[in-house]
Amino acid sequence: MRASTHYSNTQKRGAKPIVDDDVPVDQVPQQELVLRHADLVKRIAYHLVSRMPPNVEVDDLIQSGMIGLLDAAKHYSATKGANFETYAGIRIRGAMLDEVRKSDWTPRSVHRNMREMADVVRKIENAKGQDATPTDIALGLGVSIEEYHKLVQDAASCRLFSFDQMGSSEDESSPADHARDEQPGPFDHIEHAGFRDAMAAAISGLPEREKMVLSLYYDEDMNLREIGEVLEVSESRVCQIHGQALVRLRARLAEWLQPNLPMAILSLIGIVLGLIAIIGGAILKGSSAGALVGSAAFVIVVVGTFAASLVQTPLATFLRAWKIVAWVFKPPASNPGAMIEKIVEWSNIARKQGLLGLESAVEAEKDEFLKKGLQSLVDGGEPDAIRSSMEIELDTMEHFDTQAAKVFEAMGVYSPTLGIIGAVMGLMAVMQNLNDPSKLGHGIAAAFIATIYGIAFANLLFLPMGNKLKSVIHGQSQVRTMVIEGIIAIAQGENPRNIESKLQGYFHH
Repeated sequence: MRASTHYSNTQKRGAKPIVDDDVPVDQVPQQELVLRHADLVKRIAYHLVSRMPPNVEVDDLIQSGMIGLLDAAKHYSATKGANFETYAGIRIRGAMLDEVRKSDWTPRSVHRNMREMADVVRKIENAKGQDATPTDIALGLGVSIEEYHKLVQDAASCRLFSFDQMGSSEDESSPADHARDEQPGPFDHIEHAGFRDAMAAAISGLPEREKMVLSLYYDEDMNLREIGEVLEVSESRVCQIHGQALVRLRARLAEWLQPNLPMAILSLIGIVLGLIAIIGGAILKGSSAGALVGSAAFVIVVVGTFAASLVQTPLATFLRAWKIVAWVFKPPASNPGAMIEKIVEWSNIARKQGLLGLESAVEAEKDEFLKKGLQSLVDGGEPDAIRSSMEIELDTMEHFDTQAAKVFEAMGVYSPTLGIIGAVMGLMAVMQNLNDPSKLGHGIAAAFIATIYGIAFANLLFLPMGNKLKSVIHGQSQVRTMVIEGIIAIAQGENPRNIESKLQGYFHH
């Protein structure tokens, strides 16, 4: 019997607690602990399944999670300083992830190499404005051309993505199946249509031979040997071309594969809907879109708001604010799962080769925050000293970026006031021309355009932008806090599996 079925039957029977809720957790029988927290397993399973490929079923996750819950109930001790739900959540999530990994034949190194190749391809193509050649990619990876072809062959055997993962398959489960509203929303259609357009554009931009291989392989259902006969090349060479095409597509579709994409789409949709609301409201009230245009009002509100923010803000903070404003639409790439995987890999290296074995990781690491922490680890710093140094740097970075985000909040405060000033100035101009009554209505309407601009800019642009930036900054700080804990755990010689379970707790909800 599946764990989910057992859980449902238990709920239907209305099982009563065996002991009172006031009894300390470590004195509650294991069976009662499991019954009390069975719902936690289901909640974590539905949370995780949205990030999994379609072949992972929620019932399988629940079954694995129940094993993790039983294990947690067996080994929990209140003396460890954590409540049972937190401890059980870590064990449940770890058990589910372990089960998923067992069903994935692909080693972690293959996934990591694919990400590195995609990054190199994207950087080369952005710099040169043309397709990256195998020689360029091998040079960027720091490997020989033979080693690069071996990496490409491995990548060719690892699935990149499929439309089934977006819920288009009728036979398999998708995240949308578990939502309360099973009908697709308007945002779903926009995102899916945009992805297909991006996929078509990425494929059309591939070199001719790579496009032909993909066409023969996926459209004509030909195998590698048959494609080799058509192209008059060996089967292994076809495999290399196919793998190269997948890596190139992954690089060009990186933005669609990032978890931050919905945030970018929502920001754009929010601005567009705000404009539609204002313009549409004006038309429904009997006015026109042209009535909302006023150059003088725009200058007073926008230029005045910028001037006020310049008076208040130090230059470095002001420049930083306009540097991070792009995060509203395209937040920095953040993949906590990949970061945890990287930290666990470092932990394994440290256990096998000692801390000095991480020197190569220090040289390869591009993130300055991680690089400094790793370097302190390699240099043999004490865990408390490493933590103190990294937390000081994290606090400084977070404070600086938060102050930059507050620039937009300040603009949201000043903008309505400048709008009122503009309206008053407009009314003053009207009062000076009272001798021509035919112009009074137009003059008063034009005066109030400044008020509309001030309030609209504040509540539809500046304040939402400030809050969105603070949300992004908080997410970055959470990931960096997890990194600090991971590096400290490595310094203290903790078991890699325990480190992984601990770090996964940061993203339990």
